Parts: sequence; C-alpha cells; structure tokens
Amino acid sequence: MDTYSNAQPLPAPRRRSTRCRTLLAGLALTTSLTAVLARAPTTPPATAQRASLYLPVALQAYDADSGQELSPVGRGTERARTATANQPDAVRVRRDLQYRDDLPGVDPALVSLDLYNIRGAVEGRPLMVYVHGGGWQSGDKRAVGRKAEAFVAAGWVFASVNYRLSPDADFPAHAEDVAAAIAWLREQAGRSGVDGSRIALMGHSAGAHLVALVATDPRYLGAYGMAPSDLSAVVPVDTQAYDIPALAERLGGTLSGVYVQVFGSDPDGWLLASPSHYVEPERGIPPMAVAYSGGAGAPERPSAHRRVLSTAFAALLADAGIQSELIAAPEKTHGQINQDIGALRDDVTEAIFAFLARVGAGPAPRPAAGPTATTAPTLAVPPGARATPTPGPTPIPGGRATRPPRSTATPGTRPPRATSTPPGGAIVQRDLVYDTVAGRELRLDLYRPPGTEGVALPLVIWVHGGGWYAGSKDKTRAAGLVPEGFAVASVEYRLSREALWPAQIEDVRAAVRWLRANAGDLGVDPERFAAWGSSAGGHLVAMLGTAGDQPSLDGTGRGEPGVSSAVQAVVDWFGPSDLLRIAEHALPCTTIDHNAPTSPESVILGCTIPECPDRAAHASPITYVSANDPPMLIMHGTQDCSVPPLQSQVLHDAMRDAGAASTLIFHEGAGHGGATFTTDATWSTVVTFLRTELGVR
Repeated sequence: MDTYSNAQPLPAPRRRSTRCRTLLAGLALTTSLTAVLARAPTTPPATAQRASLYLPVALQAYDADSGQELSPVGRGTERARTATANQPDAVRVRRDLQYRDDLPGVDPALVSLDLYNIRGAVEGRPLMVYVHGGGWQSGDKRAVGRKAEAFVAAGWVFASVNYRLSPDADFPAHAEDVAAAIAWLREQAGRSGVDGSRIALMGHSAGAHLVALVATDPRYLGAYGMAPSDLSAVVPVDTQAYDIPALAERLGGTLSGVYVQVFGSDPDGWLLASPSHYVEPERGIPPMAVAYSGGAGAPERPSAHRRVLSTAFAALLADAGIQSELIAAPEKTHGQINQDIGALRDDVTEAIFAFLARVGAGPAPRPAAGPTATTAPTLAVPPGARATPTPGPTPIPGGRATRPPRSTATPGTRPPRATSTPPGGAIVQRDLVYDTVAGRELRLDLYRPPGTEGVALPLVIWVHGGGWYAGSKDKTRAAGLVPEGFAVASVEYRLSREALWPAQIEDVRAAVRWLRANAGDLGVDPERFAAWGSSAGGHLVAMLGTAGDQPSLDGTGRGEPGVSSAVQAVVDWFGPSDLLRIAEHALPCTTIDHNAPTSPESVILGCTIPECPDRAAHASPITYVSANDPPMLIMHGTQDCSVPPLQSQVLHDAMRDAGAASTLIFHEGAGHGGATFTTDATWSTVVTFLRTELGVR
C-alpha cells in the first residue's frame, strides 16, 4: 500500500527545539521589521489612522520571491506574543476553541481555531473557514488582517484555523487537521449560528494548498463522514503547490528547501500532495476561485510559477466540469494579495465576494465602493437559439445539488486515478505521436470501446483548455462518450510559453490530419470527425470548424500534406471567438484585463490586442465564418467572468447570418464551467448533437 511517507532522510538542517526555533523566529521578525521600517516612507496621516486598527497583523513581513512569510509568529506557546487586532464592538470573537482532543502531546493551540460572528446574529449565516500560510512551518490563526471583519460585516461567520506545523508534524498532518476543523465546525453549526450546508474555505500560500487539497482529495473529509461536495466554495489564494511535480519541472526537475522538508524528496510523494492529482469529473469538487498575484517578470521567478500553475489548476477544474474562476492581481506581491483581502476598494476582495454570491455560497456581494460598476452587456437571444438553461441536479433542502455518496477512505493511501479505469472499460492507446516539431514530439491519447475491432467508429477529438498556456490531454471528460459508441482522441498542443500563435491551431490541425490519414489502422471513420473543447480548447475547436478550409493554418512542412483538416461537427464550450472585442464584451465581474500584456490573449499573440489587431483577427474564429462551416453546438454560462458570454453570442450570430448551422445554449447563472455543464441534461444534449451530426444510431 502506498502511503504518505517522509521516512527517507530529509536534506535539511537538524531539527531544533521549539524554544530554539521560537527565539530564532523572533530574531528574524525583529531584523525583518527593522529593515522594512528603516526604508519605509513616512506614513500619511490617513493611512496611519487606518493602519492603527490592523497594526498587529499588518506588520507581517513577506519575501515576495520565495513566497514564504518572514515572521513565523504564533507557534504554539508563543501565541501570546501575537497582538490581537482591535475588533468592532459588534463583532464577537471566541478564541482558542479546540477542535481536536485526540492527539496526546500536541500543543492544544495548534489544533484550535478562532470564531468571529456578529453579536446577536440570527442563525443560518454561511461560514468561511480561513487557513493561514507560512510554508507549512509557521503562521498563526490570529493573523487574519481585515478578513474577519469584512466577512462578518458581509453576513458571514468567519473561522480562522491553526494546524500542526512542520518539522514537528509530517505531512499530511496539516491537511488532516484542516479537515478535522471543518468537521468540528459543521457539527457545532447550530450552536454557532452557522448554516451547515454553506461552508466555504479560503487559504493563502501554504493554506491555499491545504484548502485546495481538502476540497479535491475526498479522503480527508471522508474520514469524518463528509465529502468535498459538502463544501459550497473554495478560494485558494496564491500558491505554487497545486501540482508539485510540475513545479519541480519548472525548477529544473528538482525541489529544495521547504518543499523537500515538508513533502520529502520522492516524486510519488509530491504527486500525492498535489490537489491537481485528484481533479476528476463526478467527484463532487466544489466551485473554486483561484487567485494569484504578480505573474510578470522573468519566467523563473515564483510570481511566474504561481501564475502558470494557478491558471493550469483552474483549467483542469473547468475541463473536469467544475466551476472555476481566475482572480488575477498582477500588480500585487505575494504578501499584498493576502494582506489586502477585506480592505475597501480592493478588487480581489470584491471579486471573491461576487464569486461566492454567484455560486450560492454566501449573501449578495457588498456594494462596490467608489464608482458604480458597469452594467453587464445584454445577452440578446436570436431566433433559433435556446436561452432556457438546461435543468440541473435535483434540488435538496438547503438549495444544494444532490451529493455523491460520502467517502469512507482514510487519508494516507493513494486513490486510483480515474483515467486508470476509463468509462465503459475503454481500450486506451496513450501517447501516440502524431507529429514532431523542432524535435518536440506531439502526442494524443485514443480511447475506443472494447470489442469494436474492425469497426470504423465516429471520432470525437477533445482539445483541452487552459488559457493556451496550461492544461493537459491526460484527463478528458470526452472519454465518457466511449460507452455511447464513439472513439475519442485527446490531443496535446504546444502551449503559449513554448510557441506563439498560430502554433496551437497548426498542431491541432496536424492531429486531425494524422488521425484521418491513419484512420484504417486506428479503427475510426475519416468522414465522421467531430471536435469538442472548453475555454481555450473551445476557441481551437471553433477555429477547426470555421477555418477548416484554410491551408495557410496547416503550418509549413507539417505532416500528412494533402489530407483534410476539416471536421464534420463542433462542440464549443465557452471559448473566445472574437479577440478584437473580448475586452469590450467582458462582464463587470472579470478580473482579467484582456488588453493587458499579461492576459492570456496577449501572451499567445506575443503582443497586446491593441498593438496587433491583425494578429488578433487572425486568431479569431469569427474571422473565417462561412456557409460551409460544419454544424456547431455552443454552450456558455451567463455569468462567465473569464470568457465573456457575448463571445459565444457573436459567433452564433455570424454563423447564422452566413447560413451555417449553429445552436447556442446559455446556462443561466453559470460561470466558467461548473456543475451545470456536468448535468445529465447537458450531457444528453451533447450526445444527441454528436449522434445526429455524425450519423450514429
């Protein structure tokens, strides 16, 4: 049995006693603050007045490059050294509530939490559980800054959780404690004024990793008779640890420092500690808003790692049918994004509250301070388009979707990956090389139903999302089509950090030509190809549909010349279609400036949209629309804060005006992916469309 283990010797300094570590931490804090204050400008009176309320937690020093807090305050018996921010008289704070009593010898302070609520509040308020950062080795539950006051004022109960720390505790003790705290808070819900069906999580840095892990790996909550679906939403803020093996790859293939000290040096252990490892459809993972800071600068800097890995994680969630949103704060540092949550006029704070309201996790968002937000564009539904949302899961009391069976697994053992048992017992051929570019092999996975040898099956080509600079072919919801009588190919393509546009569409078209040229050996029908993708993948399959007759997009000297790149049907889920107008179409809830140099569109184009409108038009499916385009099924959420829903509207309008067949379905209230896209009704709509257009009985 595989287990979480740190049995191997760690290449780290000798462990010091708690007292020694505390003295060193105090020295580090004093030195850091002295340096910061020595070079700080004089504080303006207005700022000083506001800072006086939050001074005890605002003086937390951070290293923005390493992502580690420099002041490891509040370790165990040192809690008394952490000053407490003044709270308004209306806020009731219950300190040091112990949520575990089954760990002999463990400092009770490390398994305790603080609970903030309004005095005299009525019952049934949603609960936000906050998990602090500190590199899994430091930090304290009292360092909540403005968060507690802001959430309580917005109608929430707020809990801040301590957990066991390394090196005294080995992973996964940290995540086990977070799960135990959630279970205890749910059990105490009635006595705390909490609505037990609306429990959300938020964490920063190491805390972001822990909340994402508890929400994706069902074993942690399963140990307490709960499941990830018992959570209403999760907001991980600024971590690199969504995919630890991928982080190691970005760092040259190895890890050091805190990551090795906490997770060991075994890559299998890194995988088991990675939230991305557990993202699968139908797992009941709650909606997530993934926030990150920075993102500019040299590609080896932690800010760039956080941007890429955060975006990849959000894309993985969306591809698995889990509602995900990115909250980008490129102007903030690792410390600032956390310190500013709860502050007035803070864009990240407003984006978090709006997300929580959209997914039904909390009350309506607070009115935005300052100028009134721009009204959302009206979504006009043209004749022939269906605007009625597809029915969702069967409601249960409390307004939550039907939950899957609760897990009884215990953290510490490796769960099987869903891809190891494909739907319907599919036969899978992995990593088939369909082309090689500059020495880079491009691969795809092919899924077929068993017992279909000698049968030319209709083929659905899945193209993953991820903002064109993240994502993977390895997990595809389209594999669920295999029991329906389809073959499925999941295709990789060069990402924007490897090559600029039009490399991505050239790769996908090369995959189509290779599949068609080798159809006889692969057992697929070359006359019945469909393409399906979400987000950036939706953009690429829409390009396949509208530009199928454009040989200029095949790439110079690419394989299988003379073979068609066309497909016979397209399913486009919330993909961009008109890059020239994507910023104009953005909803007020977006945190992405599509015209900024760091936007996904600018990164793939190699320039901003205003700087290179010709390139933006070249990369827009709407540019190529004609009467010869294959039928297209377009689906989009009306509250998509990442890709504006009007992008689907204008593509649908253009196709119908040109005489091409298009069906547009808006999912009312849905965001960028999410539960609506995983319902039986939505699945049935996709299957029926593909069966009809590919001639499957």
